[in-house]
Amino acid sequence: MAFITTDSTLLSEDATIPPSFITTNDSDPFSSGGAGSELYPDARRNILDDINNAQNTILPPPQKEKLAVYLRVKPRTDQELELVKKNSEGKAGTIEHENTVKIETDFQIALNAPKDSQAYKNSVNGVGKMTQRFKYRKVFKPETAQKEIFSAIVCPKLKDFFEGQNQLLFTYGATSSGKTFTIQGVTGNSGIMPRAIDTIFLTIGNRQCDTVPLQPTEFNGVVRVGVVEQEQVRKEKEAVFKLGLELLKSKVRDRTRPDNSAMSACSSTSTTSSVYTVGDVLDLSQLGSLFPGLQGRDRESTKLEIRDSNRTYAVWVSFTEIYNENINDLLRKVPECRKKGEKLKRPTLKLSEDRNGNTYIKSLMWVQVSTADEAYQVLMIGRENLQFAATRLNQQSSRSHCIFTVKLVRVADPKSPHMARVSIFSFCDLAGSERIGKTHNVGERQKEAGNINTSLLVLGRCIKAIRHNQTLSEKKGQQVVPFRESKLTKLFKSSFTGLGKSSLIVCISQAQYLLDESVRVCKFASIASKVAVEKPPTKRVAKKSSRFRSMIDRGRKS
Repeated sequence: MAFITTDSTLLSEDATIPPSFITTNDSDPFSSGGAGSELYPDARRNILDDINNAQNTILPPPQKEKLAVYLRVKPRTDQELELVKKNSEGKAGTIEHENTVKIETDFQIALNAPKDSQAYKNSVNGVGKMTQRFKYRKVFKPETAQKEIFSAIVCPKLKDFFEGQNQLLFTYGATSSGKTFTIQGVTGNSGIMPRAIDTIFLTIGNRQCDTVPLQPTEFNGVVRVGVVEQEQVRKEKEAVFKLGLELLKSKVRDRTRPDNSAMSACSSTSTTSSVYTVGDVLDLSQLGSLFPGLQGRDRESTKLEIRDSNRTYAVWVSFTEIYNENINDLLRKVPECRKKGEKLKRPTLKLSEDRNGNTYIKSLMWVQVSTADEAYQVLMIGRENLQFAATRLNQQSSRSHCIFTVKLVRVADPKSPHMARVSIFSFCDLAGSERIGKTHNVGERQKEAGNINTSLLVLGRCIKAIRHNQTLSEKKGQQVVPFRESKLTKLFKSSFTGLGKSSLIVCISQAQYLLDESVRVCKFASIASKVAVEKPPTKRVAKKSSRFRSMIDRGRKS
């Protein structure tokens, strides 16, 4: 949550901020708690001195809220059964499908180690247990539908999002555990990201306005823009959808790459339609004709009840990936190779910090969207630029951490806004952790897997360090949280330090050959569920003493 002003005279630290239309219910730290609740022996007490010494006032302890961790069990698939048969070739006996994952309650799960797993060998040698149990806030069974998961996890967080609370939701698990299916979904069965987009626009309704003269900047700031800047924003938005049409044309020319996204649901005649020609202005009101896949997509019908019905909203989205510790903008066109055999180099983005120490991606493209279809299509265009590669465990395994972010700008006067409130909702689809021996990756794919595992390892170290520090009663012995050792953890540092709410959806597979990976994922999630995110205390800046004030103070002391 952030209060943003666009008045240039208020950028100095000594300036005073005029009253905003947004009010808070924060308790007054200087109040005595009611009439007659406290007696002062000296009735001539100087209240002005107490106000000047406000920085010494004892504030209430910061609020604590544990990281919300959910678990989803993936149903058995034919591909996993085929891999079990291949791994069992040449072995004596019949193939037995052991029940490695057992859901005991809605909050507890048990993992039983099969004979071929490392966990089984360790338990035989006296290290570890044959059956390991883990508890989470909620365990979803394999038959749980996408809509049920969305209603249970995302809808409550969207309500807080509309009230100004920043949100981070990311999926974690091994390769081929159902992370991307949960967060993005497939054609005809949308994940939580597309459903959240539909819910946001259904909730806003006719209060959405794309002519608000404000543009997001830095972490949660806005800047006032003029007519020239607004035209530039419109051209950048148009360039994104033109990129989508170019990707559609390339799909028609090259049908060897498998794809089940909404963008591929297009015939060759539609790509050469008279609706769009190179150099013309796109008519985004005919978005369904430009991208026919939008017409048959799965839509969410949930509408939330929110306060502040007289406010106006502007919605901005971005889509990035962290690939080999490089940050790429997925809404920008990938440069073409000029020479044959030349290695493709993508322009990378850098992380920066605002004056409050919050990390953001510098020079990231933000697209203002007016409808749910526009936001959904931006998501589909970004998916086409993701780094995918075939592995032995998953033919379309994501090779990068992809982050789709929605910024909601709320104002009272859309024509001439003086104050604005910005809230951020980030969806992060983490790349799957994997063992090279099981994926059979070599060369460049092996390097990718190493970088993926490294960034996930740093994330785990950050979670463990935060949990370790919270178990200590004194500062002595606390560990340094290694946020800066990875781009992923540095970017989301604010969410783990109290400037937003974080949630984790852990996905595991029932496949026997992935039991060891599932145990490690569940152990990480178990530690994460014990982490308490503390809301940082409000900083009260003491007023600087003027020369006249100091002269009066010296006279009183003498």
